[in-house]
Amino acid sequence: MKRISLLMIGTLFAVAVEAAETVSDGDVNCVRSAPEQSCRISWSWKIAPRQFVWLEQFDPSKNSWRQLAELPAIQVGRNEAAVEDGRLYHLRSCDDSAGSVGCISSSMVWSLLRPASIDDVPKSMVFPDGVIAQLIKNGNYRDEVAIFNLHKLMLHLHGLEWSTLPAMTEVSSDKAKSDMWASIDQEVSMNFMAGRAQPAQGPKQSVSMEQLTRVRRAELNRLDEEDMIIFSPPVAKHTVTVFLDVEGKHCLQLYRDMKQVNDLGIRVRLLAYPQTGPDTRGWRNSESIWCAADRRAALGRVFDKQPLPPASCDTEQVVQQYALAKQLRIPGSPIILNERGEIVGGYASPQLLLQALEQAAAKN
Repeated sequence: MKRISLLMIGTLFAVAVEAAETVSDGDVNCVRSAPEQSCRISWSWKIAPRQFVWLEQFDPSKNSWRQLAELPAIQVGRNEAAVEDGRLYHLRSCDDSAGSVGCISSSMVWSLLRPASIDDVPKSMVFPDGVIAQLIKNGNYRDEVAIFNLHKLMLHLHGLEWSTLPAMTEVSSDKAKSDMWASIDQEVSMNFMAGRAQPAQGPKQSVSMEQLTRVRRAELNRLDEEDMIIFSPPVAKHTVTVFLDVEGKHCLQLYRDMKQVNDLGIRVRLLAYPQTGPDTRGWRNSESIWCAADRRAALGRVFDKQPLPPASCDTEQVVQQYALAKQLRIPGSPIILNERGEIVGGYASPQLLLQALEQAAAKN
């Protein structure tokens, strides 16, 4: 089930980001000042800006840019409004107010984040294709900052295809601090540059549905049921595996139908698939559920909108199951697979689910 990549500070260039070439018509920096969790955006256009200029922030939940403020169409300037730390920003300049005619864009900026402690650095991250990167932690705070920022950067880049990664920038009045963070910035950026120089990968090899089903069946058979949440009838006619997002309304309905599903002889195995990804409410709730002594009860509490205590155990199971969903190309949730690894559908009423399972079994 695991596909592990080992990342060390000295070998970050091994991270591959697929993309089409991006042209930059200007530069933008996040200028940091006290308090530490704020910064100001400054910019310089390489060519004359258009009539309209906007500061835009990347929204990772929507994989799109959103306008924060309209700025004066000048060659060099600075936006004094406080902006959120640890986000991607760029400038966009167009000849029309709708932002569609004669547009140019700046390069992107990543404002450097500093973990409060080494404990804030994750043990692993999941790339968009489901590869799990196990982060090697050496206890050096300076290096951990760089690893922490790599993790955050990849979260924000989730699902996007860009040929360049933004450099992390910082300006500080404290020269010692400034030199330290500039060194980290240079180390990370230089190692990313080696990755940028690699040609973009071509299309992934196509896989037939029959091949994908075989892979899904093999991976599901390797899973340890101790890592799942299981609802079993006294006698099971069918067993299904469900990739579940605790934030999804159809997943909630499936949970509410569970007794009827079990009464029809369907055994249900639940895996965590918080589709909003790490550092989101759905992910944190999934971790709390999988840490609970009684996972079924904890799942019910989440669906009833009751709070759960923060996760207090190793939550690698959520990482592994989320990565598995990506590897198996699970398109959403709740996606229900039968024992052969075939997707029998998403949410359906208990009777329709039973019908779909029996039809699939009859074909085989």
